[in-house]
Amino acid sequence: MAWGEMMYIGEKETKWLLTILMTSQIFVSGINIFTKAAGTSAAFVAFLSFVLVFAYLFFVDKIKVSQNVGIFSMMNECYGKFTVVIGAVLSALSALNCSMRLKMFTSSVTDIILPDSPQNFVLIFFVISMIAVSFFGLETVTRYALPVGTVVVIFASLVCVFNLEGYKITNIYPLLGNGSEGIALSAGSLRIFADIFYLFVFADYFRNDGALKRVGLKSLALSGIIITLVTLFYTLAVPYPASQSFDYPFFRLSSLANTSVLFQRLDAAVYVIWLFSGFLSCGAMALLSMIIFSKTFGLSDYKGIIHGFVFIIATFSLVEKNYFNLINSIFATFVFSLIAVTALIYRFKIISGRNKSEG
Repeated sequence: MAWGEMMYIGEKETKWLLTILMTSQIFVSGINIFTKAAGTSAAFVAFLSFVLVFAYLFFVDKIKVSQNVGIFSMMNECYGKFTVVIGAVLSALSALNCSMRLKMFTSSVTDIILPDSPQNFVLIFFVISMIAVSFFGLETVTRYALPVGTVVVIFASLVCVFNLEGYKITNIYPLLGNGSEGIALSAGSLRIFADIFYLFVFADYFRNDGALKRVGLKSLALSGIIITLVTLFYTLAVPYPASQSFDYPFFRLSSLANTSVLFQRLDAAVYVIWLFSGFLSCGAMALLSMIIFSKTFGLSDYKGIIHGFVFIIATFSLVEKNYFNLINSIFATFVFSLIAVTALIYRFKIISGRNKSEG
């Protein structure tokens, strides 16, 4: 769809898409972000991270002076021609972040579901889904997020519920884990919520005033609850320090589930979650990266760059896993700083402009 055409996306659907983007990591290896730094206090750190990001988003909303103003509208007002440089960095980091998410899901599928298959074989299916999602466009993708989110929540709930007999409250003691030092070291866990940044890309497509605030706070609250509860259930089921030794914690949680003879094991539930959330989150992140790139360089439509952009994302996903945390942290630091600083400058410029016109 060309930028000149009017397009709107629904608040409920966008809320679910943002929730999937933020929670998809937790169903693969994301729990390790908390367990490796905080030990038995992993769930507490997950909750603390959510509270801090929630307060951050509330702060950003308070300092903004216009409803539903997007990141590019603010950047153009604040930085002028320098917006191209910032946008180029932003689109590159977003694409790299997408590459690492793609790496996370392709590795999980090859390690657990298809261990005898080469990663490139699995990568082909994700690349096809990313291209398809990009051609479908933002409006279609957000609508698809609602049923996908519902399926993911239902299957994740099954995994957690069927572990009830195996939960031990003593597994989360001591409550502060490694103490204040461990909690301080886990400050990097804020990066799991970094995809809330895409809310400010969606802002230009909301129909009603105040949608940005409503969608942002609701999706963040829902994501925070899911991430905190899944992390808590995992630490209740798997004692420390064993909880730090699994590459795919949520899959481990499913293998411990005490189900009936009818269900046997709940591994299949995790497979469904991985495929549904993996295809959608990787595709949506690729699409959003292309939208950022197109708006930065004034392209009338992004569809001409889909194949090349996806190829670049897929190529970078072939790097070693060791780079995931670094790229994810750089992306989070950049977008959190960019939104807050730009909102402050935008407020100052708008208020200064109003005072001059009144004077």
